[in-house]
Amino acid sequence: MKDYTPNIPEVVEEVRQKFEAYEVALVEKNVDVLDDTFWNSPFTVRLAMGEHGYGFDAIHAFRVARKALNVLREIVQL
Repeated sequence: MKDYTPNIPEVVEEVRQKFEAYEVALVEKNVDVLDDTFWNSPFTVRLAMGEHGYGFDAIHAFRVARKALNVLREIVQL
């Protein structure tokens, strides 16, 4: 039988580490790290406020073309 217990500490820590790496990569425009956080598939979808990406290749192309902007944001709760 599978354990579906929410908030398993090891899983929470793994997700937190990925999230924190993504946030740093977003600010630094580190496309390799950003790409590593998404499934490399034509079925990957990224929804954002100003644009949506459908498929890994489109998401990657957007990241490469995006200007380095100050996207630093305040995280109030994880």
